Amino acid sequence: MDDVIPAADGQRTAYVSPDSYQVLDLFRGGTGEALHLFSSLCASSIRRAAQGKYIAMLRRKASG
Repeated sequence: MDDVIPAADGQRTAYVSPDSYQVLDLFRGGTGEALHLFSSLCASSIRRAAQGKYIAMLRRKASG
């Protein structure tokens, strides 16, 4: 999931909300899977770093 803002009660505007993080956090809590956040900004985008947007990855354990 792209543009994840890791704040359960974060800022809400027409373009920003913490909703995706809330859904991922609920899924993580219900499954016990690990939630990993990676910066979605390249090194040259320092100005945007203050926005704190991330790419999220949930890693599902292999069932076998």
